[in-house]
Amino acid sequence: MDFKQSIIISCILVLGVIGVFVGYSMYQENIQMHKNYIAAQDAFRNANLQEAEKLLEGNPPHDIARDFYILKYNVQMNSNELYQAEQTCMKLLKLNPQDAFSNYLLSLVYYNLGDRDNTELYLKNAVKYSPDNVDYKISLANFYANIGKDDEAINLFLELKDLIPGYEIAWATIASIYENKGDYNNALKYRKEAAEKFSNNSYDLYMLASLYQKIGKKDLAAEYYAKTAKLDINGATDAKSKYFEITGKPYHSSSQFKSESIPFKNLNGLMLVNVSVNGFPAKFIIDTGATSSVVYGNFIKSRHIPVKTNIFGISQSANGTKTVTPIANLNIKLGSSEFKDLKTFIMPTDNKAFDGIIGNDILEKTDYYVDRQRQVITIRSVN
Repeated sequence: MDFKQSIIISCILVLGVIGVFVGYSMYQENIQMHKNYIAAQDAFRNANLQEAEKLLEGNPPHDIARDFYILKYNVQMNSNELYQAEQTCMKLLKLNPQDAFSNYLLSLVYYNLGDRDNTELYLKNAVKYSPDNVDYKISLANFYANIGKDDEAINLFLELKDLIPGYEIAWATIASIYENKGDYNNALKYRKEAAEKFSNNSYDLYMLASLYQKIGKKDLAAEYYAKTAKLDINGATDAKSKYFEITGKPYHSSSQFKSESIPFKNLNGLMLVNVSVNGFPAKFIIDTGATSSVVYGNFIKSRHIPVKTNIFGISQSANGTKTVTPIANLNIKLGSSEFKDLKTFIMPTDNKAFDGIIGNDILEKTDYYVDRQRQVITIRSVN
């Protein structure tokens, strides 16, 4: 072996040793990066963001690169480091530009930065590269709705309502877009569809009632406010107050009602019914125009019912006459419904035809229906 050959062999051996050393170093580095990645996961789960970010420094080995960068992105987003998160997403896209999830993550960065154009671009990429993923379509549809691209939003939500039969938000959003544009015909179409399809959803019933009220269909509005109130046991909406606003009567669910028919006599066009006052039988007329119930003085005196005459109020009759009158707390029973401690006006005058008047202070606590042909008033009152 001559000198030249010896030099060549020596160089090969040196390069081999260097290669082994470099390979071993890279192997050790990869092992450390794996360890750092696992430790960073623990730190992130424990909300130790600074420690997690420190552990995620450097370039990860290829086998964990995607998961590594996704974790780093999550750490940066939770630390509100939006521009750093943008750079991390760019590294993700270098791994695979057609990775739908990486495009979606980048769209979230741009959304938080207020960059609408890039938000739309990368959301559309996510949908393009994963067309069967409905979550990306939902995000893009909501984005369009939020920025006022109504036609694009409607088209996507129409697609989504067919793809996801139970996706109530699709109907609600389409209807809201049309309603905001003043297209009440289309808005009503989708509000009615939603109320029918999701009949146990108080929101859809309430929104249909609200639309009916807006377009002047008060009877239908009252009907759907009542349906909403029946479902809305937690009071998430103001359906009861809306029902009262339209009908002038408080809402009570049917499960709270007891219903009975009470006969009346026709007294010159007035409805004369039997009641009791503090346990004493009496005959009252029903006056839907009277604000408060009234008992006549001769009845009070003859039954020796104690009243405090130092309390006064203003009563109003059906013809609008207002009178300053003493008030007493009485128990008045109509049928089987008793109205206790009712502030009742005591008319100082005598009346021989009847003993008092049932006014709206009682009637507003009931739902009632008058059948004059049968001379029966049906009362539904709260249990």
